[in-house]
Amino acid sequence: MIRFKHYNLIAFIGWILWLPMVISAKVEPDKVTRQIIGRRIVPMINICVEGQPCAENAYIPPAANREPWSGATVYKLHCSTCHEKGQLGAINVHDSVAWKAKAIVGYDKLLEVVITGVGAMPKKGTCTSCSDAELKDAIKYMVEFNSNSAKKE
Repeated sequence: MIRFKHYNLIAFIGWILWLPMVISAKVEPDKVTRQIIGRRIVPMINICVEGQPCAENAYIPPAANREPWSGATVYKLHCSTCHEKGQLGAINVHDSVAWKAKAIVGYDKLLEVVITGVGAMPKKGTCTSCSDAELKDAIKYMVEFNSNSAKKE
């Protein structure tokens, strides 16, 4: 038989009375803790979609004040990242058969695809400052790509 001393019994009764209070207690964080938590959950950036009120005051960079780029320049600065090696499902610039097959739909249709983006390619293929004519020249450059002439440029 287990023998309890009176102080064991008091401790046992204390636990029985204390445990439900702890379990049901609602702990409110203090003001400093709330501030710390608030700073941690603040979004890093705010994304505004065109048409939303927050987009009305959005900064839109001015159009580039530069001479038009050639198709080769646009390709080298923006397109070659994926199209040189066929990254992320992009057609390799050296695959003339695949490019000729794509060109059947016409340069205007290919331009529409580039402007809206497709697959992993973002809108305008990352060249947001490029005009439609510059993008079309870049498409022509890739369709008609000749590795010998590309080395000279």
